[in-house]
Amino acid sequence: MKRLALWLLGLSILLAAPAVRAAITDEALRGFEKGKTSLAEVTAKLGDPAKTLANEEGLKAIVYVDPAQPADPDAAVTVFNDIGKLASVASQSGDGNGGLSSFVFDRQDRLVYWRAMVGGRLVTSEDGAEPIPNVTFDVSQHQSEVSAAQQAATDRPRLGIQLAPTSSSGEVHRKEFEAARFAGLVVVNVLKDSPAERAGVKAGDYIYLIDGNLVVTFDEVARAMASVKKGEAVIIRARRIDQATRLVSEQIFHLQF
Repeated sequence: MKRLALWLLGLSILLAAPAVRAAITDEALRGFEKGKTSLAEVTAKLGDPAKTLANEEGLKAIVYVDPAQPADPDAAVTVFNDIGKLASVASQSGDGNGGLSSFVFDRQDRLVYWRAMVGGRLVTSEDGAEPIPNVTFDVSQHQSEVSAAQQAATDRPRLGIQLAPTSSSGEVHRKEFEAARFAGLVVVNVLKDSPAERAGVKAGDYIYLIDGNLVVTFDEVARAMASVKKGEAVIIRARRIDQATRLVSEQIFHLQF
């Protein structure tokens, strides 16, 4: 009986001990797609994370620690410095990456971005991506007037922008967006004195997140805005191409309604 009690005690200690996570591998990351892979699918492959984070947009991140490069997941902060770039990936050892890997998801638990340590090297969802193409959409004066009239005809908050899905940019540009690993909507016009104009949104910006929701279609934009009320604020994330340098920058807009 004493031997059985000791065996049961040992088993309870073993079950209570935290599981040792295996290092993330290239094979484990294979098949992860932005906007398609879910949080559940990531944890099913990689196991439970060492840390879970969230920010004011409703974005969430899960953080893993490479057993070969110990790092303190509690060093992670709840503020996102940039999309997918958590302060938590700052190295504890001074190499800029440490042993922390992070996976960022939108409100619907869809993968937005990831960066992982694999065998001591940094691998991200953007590796090998081509530059975002510069696409111009023309909007007629009539369309602008119709959109302005629609804005005035409703009490519900409106962004004050006209959008075109990147998927509607023609076959050539569609392939370029796929090569850039980017999906979203292009701002083709910003209405005067609208929340978007006041926040600094410009024609040519490439929007991909509204209120923490990935947006690729008009329906997704409508759903992201469905629960927004007057007096509330919404955060939009977009990419902007500098026409002189062709450099792409991350833009964060705070729209007040």
